[in-house]
Amino acid sequence: MAIVYFDTSALVKLCVLETGTPLAVALWEGGDSLVTSRMADLEVRAVLAAAERIGRIDAARAVMARERWDELWPGLAKIEVTPALADAAGAIADPRPLPPPRTGALASDLLPADAA
Repeated sequence: MAIVYFDTSALVKLCVLETGTPLAVALWEGGDSLVTSRMADLEVRAVLAAAERIGRIDAARAVMARERWDELWPGLAKIEVTPALADAAGAIADPRPLPPPRTGALASDLLPADAA
């Protein structure tokens, strides 16, 4: 059974054609269990909005990207952000130069299942 964890950048690649999109699509199609953080919804929406604001994608592509995201989101198993997960992510963030989404993903990987 292939469990595939998607961080925000991989999820955006499923919504907007860019470098890495073919790999993200292959992982999506090949995964038995597709997993992400509950926070990914707001993160993907924020990235798509920023991409439109700065002109990386035009308004029509932004609409299509948001529609694609609305189709993908229900197909993902969500790792809930619990106090234990937030605390673990905070502890990891201090010594490691990771962006917040990756810190949360790493924390969820390291926490025992019953602690998350």
